[in-house]
Amino acid sequence: MLMQGVTTFVREEAGGAFSPSDVSGLVVWLDGDDDTSITEDGNGISEWAGQSPTTVDFVQATDGFKPNTTAAFQNGLDCVEFLIVNDEDMATAADIGMTLNTDDAAIWVVYAMDSVTPDQCLIVQTDGTGTGRNWVQYETTGDVQRTAIGGSGIDSDTSRVAVTTYLDGFIYDQSGATFNFRTNGAADGTHTSITGEAANGSVRIATAKSGGQDFGGQICEILIYDTVPSGGEIASIESYLNAKWAVY
Repeated sequence: MLMQGVTTFVREEAGGAFSPSDVSGLVVWLDGDDDTSITEDGNGISEWAGQSPTTVDFVQATDGFKPNTTAAFQNGLDCVEFLIVNDEDMATAADIGMTLNTDDAAIWVVYAMDSVTPDQCLIVQTDGTGTGRNWVQYETTGDVQRTAIGGSGIDSDTSRVAVTTYLDGFIYDQSGATFNFRTNGAADGTHTSITGEAANGSVRIATAKSGGQDFGGQICEILIYDTVPSGGEIASIESYLNAKWAVY
């Protein structure tokens, strides 16, 4: 990992003056290459803290379910590895203050799957009893990006393959009832007449709303906004992430 002073320099060089926090509504920001945000012991990562100015942290208290850091995985930067065979996952300690399926929301994630296996869930929101939605999931074929909103799945236009890093975006405009997929800086499917479905509660990464359907692979960075960014802001976010992680 880079020392903090060097890390800051690299981020500014890679993304210019832009920071994800320049776009209003940033709720979650996780960066796998920032060692100051990761608490790791001999059993894995127990806390992945949010980047300033966000205050949402992800935790895992059970040793057998803790993920680990993979050094220099993408563009020479560290990522967080979740092993599907160990059911490794993390979750916020409480509600994040937004409902992903009824509020405006925008998510970006830089990641790579270890293998193309059925129903891997990357980001979900749940109340802890199994009620909630699998917000970023991969369909039964394992290679199609999807989300479950309004009780049904909607798909992106393109498929995913294993051991390949992607920069994926998911934008939900509740007022216009539209959902847009983005892949590697380009539009990847638009769905209309999408009805929101409440999913209040904590956010979990690398597992489904009721456990199981685990994600196996590397997570490099996650951004979650409670707004719909403008076209220029979307371009800035994706340019920043791609300059940093060299995805496409």
